[in-house]
Amino acid sequence: MRHLNILLFSVITIAIAMWLTGCHSARQSAVATGNDSIKLSLDSRFDLLAGSYADWTDVNVPIKLRLQQPKEMSISGRLYMTRGQNVMLSLRFLGMEVMNLYVNSDSIYATDKIHKYYLAEDLKTLVAGFPMTINDVQDLLLGRVFLLQHGTLSPKMKRHVELSEINSYMAISPKKSFNGIEYAFGADADNRLKVLTATRNGSDVLQCVYDKWVDSNAGQVACSNQVSLTLGETFLQATLESDYDAAKWDTPNTRSWKMPKGYKRVYGKALIEAFASK
Repeated sequence: MRHLNILLFSVITIAIAMWLTGCHSARQSAVATGNDSIKLSLDSRFDLLAGSYADWTDVNVPIKLRLQQPKEMSISGRLYMTRGQNVMLSLRFLGMEVMNLYVNSDSIYATDKIHKYYLAEDLKTLVAGFPMTINDVQDLLLGRVFLLQHGTLSPKMKRHVELSEINSYMAISPKKSFNGIEYAFGADADNRLKVLTATRNGSDVLQCVYDKWVDSNAGQVACSNQVSLTLGETFLQATLESDYDAAKWDTPNTRSWKMPKGYKRVYGKALIEAFASK
């Protein structure tokens, strides 16, 4: 339990937030359907993928968070999301909440109940105007394609993207970058998002690898999301495993974050600097 420190679990979220501030092949591919293979153009595959997402309001799902780099550890809990409003991660040990992380459109908060630390940061300051919304964060967690400033992928967004094929994968990238950040999504032959890769100024790299798909109220969602972040000489890697077979969908979530009394405040920038120095 001495290793359950807010430094280890909050740092990835803070690091990603701070990270944000700083020739095509023929349009044809095979989509597997049982034992057959149907040739579809990339335009058709795009339409199928974009049309597969469903609206949802709330979700409450059991999760396991595994930190792999630079230290190994894991902890279970629950992930609560209200569409377009907030994301809350509650981490538990022996049935008791030991840590939580809460993000809304304005702020990011975290509480370490073991060491009595809390973090409260203005999200707009951290991302320095980067146009990532709560909806985008939720799509990233669910394994859904999104475009910055446009939202969840939809058929009408085709004019905003470039499509290409790489080893049967459909690559989807925006036509316009933002402040030196380039990003692209890769969907497999079954039209499931498998990878999101983003680079900043050609060096720092953020990658999400998705796996273990299930059908849900929101369409197909990924039960496994491995996040890797290279920030200068610092490398972070963690996997979020979500049990969407046991999720509760569209049940109003009343959980919120409350300022703890008698806790010491820590700051995002200091966390990153301390983490990078270890």
